[in-house]
Amino acid sequence: MFGLADFKEAFAMTADEIECPVRECKTRVRRRTRNNGVTDAEMTCERCGIVLHSSTFRYREVRDNLLWMTQSGIEKLNQINEFKTESRMSNDNSEDALTWNVFRYLEEATFVNDLFTTLDAGNQCRNGHVIYWSYCSRANSAWEPLLNARVRFENAPANADGSSPQGVSEPDIIIDSDKTIYFIESKFMSGNATSGDADEVLRRMDNARNYRADDGPV
Repeated sequence: MFGLADFKEAFAMTADEIECPVRECKTRVRRRTRNNGVTDAEMTCERCGIVLHSSTFRYREVRDNLLWMTQSGIEKLNQINEFKTESRMSNDNSEDALTWNVFRYLEEATFVNDLFTTLDAGNQCRNGHVIYWSYCSRANSAWEPLLNARVRFENAPANADGSSPQGVSEPDIIIDSDKTIYFIESKFMSGNATSGDADEVLRRMDNARNYRADDGPV
């Protein structure tokens, strides 16, 4: 994985070519535009193992963008990918890669309970279980409460093979502990503000059947 110190302060880019941003690398590759048909191979710096885009790059090998890739980590990530709706973990600005790099470390170092007890002083987080993008390792399947919520709120049951359908809600991280369930949405160089005009808010409020059960709020 490259860090900030590995990159040039500036690199050349023309309408047709991009210079590799890694220090001491003089490689130039073709620049892809909407209709010019440039392939990934033509955009790849073979020396540095990255595919260059106009505003970012991605690693040719996903594991080059990930930390904590022990054998158990590789096996777990392979299991997660069977249930994850999409993966862009090779992108240098990938929020999924950020999620893995932070929470896999916390999990392996057994810091999860301590962290959430510190963040939420009113609750002692015990037996905190990290659920990555819906995958529950205890059940080796998608987390059942999330599956039920998808059916209730999104009319989106799991696919026949147990995988998640496209377009459904998929929290980056769920921490399921004895007392509390925490939902974490990772952000990397992007905001977390949401928008919605008054008509949209009223529409959702008027559709309360999706948010209430007969015996009270869901």
